[in-house]
Amino acid sequence: MIKVAICDDEISIANELHDLICKHGNQEKYEFFIYDNGNDLLLSDLKLYDMVFLDIELGDMCGIDVGNELKKVNKTAILFYVTNHANYISEALRQTPFQFILKPLKEKEKLFIEEFNRGLKKLLKERNVINVTTNNGNEIIKVQSIQFIECLNRKLEFHLQDKTIYTSGKIKDLKDRLLPYGFEQCHVSYLLNLRYVSQIKGYNVYLFNGDILPISKRYLTTIKESFAKYLAGILI
Repeated sequence: MIKVAICDDEISIANELHDLICKHGNQEKYEFFIYDNGNDLLLSDLKLYDMVFLDIELGDMCGIDVGNELKKVNKTAILFYVTNHANYISEALRQTPFQFILKPLKEKEKLFIEEFNRGLKKLLKERNVINVTTNNGNEIIKVQSIQFIECLNRKLEFHLQDKTIYTSGKIKDLKDRLLPYGFEQCHVSYLLNLRYVSQIKGYNVYLFNGDILPISKRYLTTIKESFAKYLAGILI
């Protein structure tokens, strides 16, 4: 079940989004949560949602501020901004939302469905898991919970959002499997998840959690190109 939150102070727009999603997909596949103001959305369980459609103009609240609070709690939600005005896009891009949907929706139905399906594809891809054998037995890891993998003397360290898991192996054995999920190698000893990268500067990769990883000269061009594609939404 995919949980979709829709927040728009115009209930007619929220219902239209609901109907468009149902029209082009199996209605039983989705569970909807509809809000007419940002405060009610923020008071709900933000970790619950897989996809969020957020109006930028929410009466007394700014949808961009609401989206910022959402992302602090739920970094994996696929966030769509819905707006009448393209001039908001530059400001909202700082949060790297998945996509912008311009109103009126009926005039852009085909484009909406294309972007919704692209977001759905990304969501389903992020739900993939891998099985890691540790000294304590097998552990199932969500691929997108991995911030980076470090290899030291044929020992692998999986640095997750909340812990580190240790196992044996080689980076090259994981690289081909994880590249389709937005991973890239920056060094012979590091394989990182681009979603956790805040910036690339010189020969270093800076992660949102404060970690800094080195970039080898041989990987510099490739990781810069991959990161640019990720930010542009091409590599998902």
